[in-house]
Amino acid sequence: MRKTISFVLALFMVAGISAQTSTQCDELVRVRTNDGKANELTTCLSTSAPVQYILPEEYEGKAIVEREVETFYSGKKTLRMQQAEDGTYILVDPERCTYTLEGLAKSDLTQRDITSNKKLAEHTASFIKNAKPIMDADGDWDFFELKQVGVLGFEANDSVDLDTCRMNYIFWLEKDGKWLFSNQTYGDGSLIDTIPPVEMLINYHLDRDATYTLKVLHRTFGGKETELYSFDFTASESGRFQFPDSNLIDGYYEISRVPNHALDVHYVMNMTNVYYKEVHGRNSFDNAGAPVYAFVDFNDPVWYGEWTNNAAASSVPPYFVAVGCGSNFTKDLTNFGSFDLLAHEYAHLVVAANGRGGLEATGESGALNEAIADCMSVAADFYTHGDAANWQIADGVTQKGIPNMRDLSNPKMSGGGIFNSMTLSYPQPDTYGGENWVDPKNQNYDNGGIHFNNGVFNYWFYLLTEGGSGVNDNEQSYEVEGIGMQKTEKLLMHIILNYLTPRMDYAKMRIVSQLAAIDLWGDKSEELAQVHNAWFAVGVADRTPIENVGEGLLNIYSVKGGVVVEAEENSIIEVYSVVGQCLTSVKAEAGFTTIPVAENSVVIVKVGNNVQKVFVK
Repeated sequence: MRKTISFVLALFMVAGISAQTSTQCDELVRVRTNDGKANELTTCLSTSAPVQYILPEEYEGKAIVEREVETFYSGKKTLRMQQAEDGTYILVDPERCTYTLEGLAKSDLTQRDITSNKKLAEHTASFIKNAKPIMDADGDWDFFELKQVGVLGFEANDSVDLDTCRMNYIFWLEKDGKWLFSNQTYGDGSLIDTIPPVEMLINYHLDRDATYTLKVLHRTFGGKETELYSFDFTASESGRFQFPDSNLIDGYYEISRVPNHALDVHYVMNMTNVYYKEVHGRNSFDNAGAPVYAFVDFNDPVWYGEWTNNAAASSVPPYFVAVGCGSNFTKDLTNFGSFDLLAHEYAHLVVAANGRGGLEATGESGALNEAIADCMSVAADFYTHGDAANWQIADGVTQKGIPNMRDLSNPKMSGGGIFNSMTLSYPQPDTYGGENWVDPKNQNYDNGGIHFNNGVFNYWFYLLTEGGSGVNDNEQSYEVEGIGMQKTEKLLMHIILNYLTPRMDYAKMRIVSQLAAIDLWGDKSEELAQVHNAWFAVGVADRTPIENVGEGLLNIYSVKGGVVVEAEENSIIEVYSVVGQCLTSVKAEAGFTTIPVAENSVVIVKVGNNVQKVFVK
């Protein structure tokens, strides 16, 4: 039996952060360019008081109502929302802490304007407090969507120099003189004599009664922009419409009647909250009833600039989920409202607010952060939708032959097994250090491959749940007996709340997962054995059966606030300072023993004839 010497890990209370160096958001996707480099604003955010959304006066104190609506991804669903006396509806459910809001930023600030944590905190607090609700007049939520814009070509005249055209168009959408959304086609840089037809998806939800301005801009290879054409229109009806007469340009725009994907966001946040409450006993992501702010069509210039091909979660307070419009680079993506994708972002909030400092979004800790979010999202999906769920992430978002963004059951076939940074899909490793593995130290490539290397943990979670056999990239045959989703999700949540440390790597995750399994089922349990077997399958553990762990070996691991000793037999464990002072001596049983040690210290651990120097973070 493992003996734990009464010790409590030092807690890093996220709600009261005074300083934290971290990337500011955890994203489903991060690769932006063909070279795979991430250009993310890396800063820390501090706040001492919770930020609250200011509910419009006409909705204050109004009861929650339920309406059956048609969602974009999830079909017909009953949603909880608020209704004012005038009959208008907003996607707010205070009882389930769910606030789905318009994400269009009104600030003129840019990333360059944010020179301190204080300014970033003030900016974030401001757009949360002043966010506009997503409103519908009659409750049917039947919005219009500007789906596609096409330029059929134009005849050259004195205002256009075809020698510099190079085939780049920008489709630009405005309302009341303010930019809403834009999308660009990319030419190959070659000189051309005529302009071939081009089409581009915009995917923006329109108010049927409002007036919008659509502009067609041309950008030369050198970056010079010229407005070719501009006109006003309303979305009072759907269909394909020709551009008004022009001597310069010919084209069309297409308006479709589709459900607003804000309904999907609201549904997912609502039901994910239900999942954590009913399965894990959590009151919102922080277990303290914190509001879940979800911003739709998010396009804040401080956080993302004009890049909206993403879904993300703020990993520092004030916490929120952001959902981009999609299709900023390619037709292959629509918006980001699918259940598993958004449940992934919610899981980032759970990790960030676990009271232990969450996980840093870099290297192996970042890969584990993404993996935990993947696994918890799949667990929430299966709980909510039963047999209709699957082990793929964002399979309802990708199009054009790209089956998904990630496949937990077969990481190497994620994205169809084809690397495509423009569609944000790529094959992942299923073995530690194996095929598709990215060097965690290469920070210039996806922060050390955090959206690649998560495939290893994803596969571990899948095997532990469902079972499986095969040969890994180390040419080792493996066999795992699945323990079922109810146990694996319980195990993972226990790890999140009790064992995670910000710089956790795969080696430490193996140890803490075994400790968690012992906590839940005992050191002789079949569940513990399968945890070990699954780690062997993905190349993180040796073949030694768990019941004989440490046979002929002694393993000593550093964890936050202490050391873990893994020994084959009952032992005397002695801990010394570097100058030879005995700090503690413990009689320990075979298995895992945890001993508290001051953080940021170097100690000497002695067990029999084994001596090891350990740095405690």
